[in-house]
Amino acid sequence: MPLTNPTDIRATAPPTSEDAQRPAAYLSVELTDTERTVLEAWLHLHLSQIDGQMQPILARFQQEVDQVDGVMPGSDYPYAGAFRLNHPLTKRKVREIANRVKQAYLDANPIWGIDLDDPHLFELATKLEKALDTAVAYELDEEDDLALACYEATRHGSGFVVPSWLYHEERVRTLESWQGWDGTDLGTLKDIVRFETKYPDWRDVKSLREIHALLNRGQDVEREVTATVAVKNHPDFQHVEAKQVRVYPSVKGYEGLRTTPLYGYVVPMTRFELEAFAAQGAIDADALARMIPADAKESEEETDPMAQVENFDIFKGTIRYTLSADGDLPGRYHVWYDVKTQTLLRVRFYTWWMSEPDLIPFYVRQEETGFFKKGIAADVLDEHTVLNVLLNLYLNGIDMANAMRWKTK
Repeated sequence: MPLTNPTDIRATAPPTSEDAQRPAAYLSVELTDTERTVLEAWLHLHLSQIDGQMQPILARFQQEVDQVDGVMPGSDYPYAGAFRLNHPLTKRKVREIANRVKQAYLDANPIWGIDLDDPHLFELATKLEKALDTAVAYELDEEDDLALACYEATRHGSGFVVPSWLYHEERVRTLESWQGWDGTDLGTLKDIVRFETKYPDWRDVKSLREIHALLNRGQDVEREVTATVAVKNHPDFQHVEAKQVRVYPSVKGYEGLRTTPLYGYVVPMTRFELEAFAAQGAIDADALARMIPADAKESEEETDPMAQVENFDIFKGTIRYTLSADGDLPGRYHVWYDVKTQTLLRVRFYTWWMSEPDLIPFYVRQEETGFFKKGIAADVLDEHTVLNVLLNLYLNGIDMANAMRWKTK
């Protein structure tokens, strides 16, 4: 079936100012004071409702963590010194199945499929799928995040990852050499072109200007060059702990995220991190100042380590919300919101050039409805409990029999 014609069309010029094009400020949304106040109240209402509805689920998650660790419910010790051992059934089952799930994921062909509407791009899609498979196997640093998501999906029934972009800079030292231009052969200009291409700002650095002058005079140059370069710059995904996710439990799996008003996750962030984000323009500095009043900052020294590592629970999520510029239909926005002080720190238009939700759940079973399904720990709870009872009854029976035999002698 053909797609319907586009409606509610709005065309705007891309941002041209240098500030708006910086990654920290890209797609930023300007809010009036009234819009900010109303949105903060809206977020507080939804998150309060989600927290209330998720209490039984969070309690189950903690019980399953205890179950894997061997902290199982049971009767008190029948006497001082009695055995209270754990049969590690849940831990073995969860590890075994999680490893199989991860292996099945990595053995898929392709691991990541590309769906394009244009059939003429099929060959391109196939090449991209092979390139992504190679990247997953050898280049992308996603092994730990994938393993954690598979493990939580097996233990709790639900594991989560979010797409992101990995960018990291380091000071790197390299040994480089260039051939000087002999003044006549244009072929000897290639190293100067290579130099200018790699260091486009060479005119601003004294040592690079000197190298360029030597090459123009026909001298061959060899130098150790130390520079700050991007050592990681590629798409990535990050694992999010199931207990940090905030979604209405009644949402029907991944598909339900397309229509739910709010979804995301809560992460602890320190004051030091938040102040660094504010300095970069990634979050609203004025909002951070309201969240951490000036008198509180002045009462604590800047170098106070306890003040710098003070934790704040920040909700990072996607909302479907109607601002004044949206008309009648809601738009999608990314927000950062401090749960305790009910302060909105960041609002951006939806980052991704696609319509799919950016919270990806991993499931190992689909029997239950809702967003948070049960996993292997729930399946083996009764069996694990019975094995623990039988094991300890057996050991305590032997212990008591030996004790009575010793007394009779």
